[in-house]
Amino acid sequence: MAILDFTKAFDKVPHKRLIHKLKYYGITGPISSWIESFLAERTQQVVINGSASKPIKVTSGVPQGTVLGPLLFLLYINDLPNNLTSNVRLFADDCLLYQPIKSDNDISLLQNDLIKLEEWQNTWLMKFNPTKCFTMTLASRKPTPNIYTFCGKQLKSVQSHCYLGVQISNTLNWTAQCNSVARKAQQTLGVIRRNLNQCPTHIKSIAYTTLVRPILEYASASWDPHCLKHIKTLERIQRQAARFSRRKIKRLSIIYKMEHNLIDIPLDHYIQHNTRTSRKHDSQFLQIRYSANIFGSSFFPTTIKEWNSLPSNTVSSKSLKSFQNSLIQHFNN
Repeated sequence: MAILDFTKAFDKVPHKRLIHKLKYYGITGPISSWIESFLAERTQQVVINGSASKPIKVTSGVPQGTVLGPLLFLLYINDLPNNLTSNVRLFADDCLLYQPIKSDNDISLLQNDLIKLEEWQNTWLMKFNPTKCFTMTLASRKPTPNIYTFCGKQLKSVQSHCYLGVQISNTLNWTAQCNSVARKAQQTLGVIRRNLNQCPTHIKSIAYTTLVRPILEYASASWDPHCLKHIKTLERIQRQAARFSRRKIKRLSIIYKMEHNLIDIPLDHYIQHNTRTSRKHDSQFLQIRYSANIFGSSFFPTTIKEWNSLPSNTVSSKSLKSFQNSLIQHFNN
């Protein structure tokens, strides 16, 4: 997996090339003219102690803090995955390339894609920062990293990386993520205790719910711990307000959304319905077979077991809210 980082991504989008791409995508006429006007005649200057420098014209960068800015950036880099053989994941200015490596040919394919990205950056003037680009070899056993070069530099191989706020390790365990979450939550909880010590209980509860709980539950459907020591670490912090069942409800809610097409994740791409009748309910899923315990403790195998064990009246809930309320009642019982 190659983890790539743009250099000042939102500030580097060249306006003329952006307009060219928008027209290629079919954005013409008044809308194109309006966007050109939105970007045109922008200047910047520096003011120090009341003295201002001479204004200079801004010819690149999407206006940050605007609603349109992020959309224009996404449209500009939308063609980045074109002609690449590796899988690509783009989220804002985060870019991942990943490729199953089973032979030397697979290594060459990933290296060739990195070369193609060098060509893309030179064409569209969107520079990557090779000193902040890394590779990570994912494997259940101790991985042997391969050597890749990008923009004239050998990419450093790392054992873990924080991607979209989640610590991903090269062995796909969640120890680093759980420790990171526990540390951040504990620090925030300490600030609340020191500064709100004399406040009423409901104020402390609001502060906990607003500041601590989001840290504990961010993306928890993906990294929800299965090791007892990790569970105890997190439960010790959130014991009074957010039991382990909260993360279970979050996981099961994702399956409910997939089952009822409430999110754009194709259900049959990942799991299949069980056609056999069951005493529990008729929306059972086939258990996913696995040989590695680390995969067996991941999202789909774990959540399918929990889903299949739910009572019929919970699974047949008519709305997400009623489903979640039924889960709370079920777990409380």
